[in-house]
Amino acid sequence: MPLQRGCDLPEDKHFTYDGWDVVISIDRISQDGFVSGHVDLSRDGKHKCRIALTGKWSAPDEAKESLTMRAQAWADEWKQRPHVRDSGFADL
Repeated sequence: MPLQRGCDLPEDKHFTYDGWDVVISIDRISQDGFVSGHVDLSRDGKHKCRIALTGKWSAPDEAKESLTMRAQAWADEWKQRPHVRDSGFADL
């Protein structure tokens, strides 16, 4: 049976990366080691992207680290794209 939000789940991780506000949350941890979480990326105060992750990890902090790397990779990739006009982002 999975644990629900607020029941011994780790605190959200907040940081800024290259102009992006990043919040990483662990949503569920099952007794057999599966962890579900997500990372939300916002720019200029507007939510722009969510990356979800579910996998088997030995600790929730490993899932958080994976989400951190995925968020940074996504932001780096976004930065490399040409931005000659509106990027097409829509508010989520």
